[in-house]
Amino acid sequence: MINFYQGNPQWLKLIGETIKKLFSGSVAQYLSYQPLFLSDELTNILQQHFQRLSQLEKQLLSQLSQTEKSVSVSQILEKLQLSSPELFQTLLSLERRNLIDKIKEENPTLFIVKPILRIINCQSLLI
Repeated sequence: MINFYQGNPQWLKLIGETIKKLFSGSVAQYLSYQPLFLSDELTNILQQHFQRLSQLEKQLLSQLSQTEKSVSVSQILEKLQLSSPELFQTLLSLERRNLIDKIKEENPTLFIVKPILRIINCQSLLI
């Protein structure tokens, strides 16, 4: 759960309250449901974060959230009308904001949206 909620104390507290109220504190019972639940409070927090993103960050995050597989820089460039420098800067920004993961073991390096963002409709947050 710590990995899924990225160790964010506020998010963990909110989901802990939900687990306490709905599942009498049983984390195992909560985790047995897929996809995991995000409370309205947590969704609102994520929306606030997304509102601060640039248009390029929103565009890239939207593109990455449309696939369940990790994608390479060349695959992203094929789908988006960005220059390489724009893409590199945007990837760095999204990684710094902890919204995407970089898979380093692969050649080429691949990128994927964070798990917490997979259970919500990223498209609705980006509007």
